Amino acid sequence: MQYANYSLQDFYSSTTTTTTTTTIIDFRGKELKHWSIEDVIEWLQHLELNEYSNAFIKRNIRGSDLVNFDRTKYTQLGVTRIAHRQCMEQSLRTFISG
Repeated sequence: MQYANYSLQDFYSSTTTTTTTTTIIDFRGKELKHWSIEDVIEWLQHLELNEYSNAFIKRNIRGSDLVNFDRTKYTQLGVTRIAHRQCMEQSLRTFISG
């Protein structure tokens, strides 16, 4: 009886592998109230306001929280620069209005 000499390389090169791709929905494709913490962080990065990411993460800020934000909430998160707060507010208004 003869056996063929195959290496693992031969085996793997002759088999087909299936890859699964995961579709990640960008925060811009979701309603604000459905944003996760990760979406909020992506939004901050998009606004180039990454310096606030840690504060938002520590407080578990989600999109549903952002809907009701006021100046006090921003200040509590360390957003004390008026221009930064206004940038966030303007961006959120565009998401709220659809």
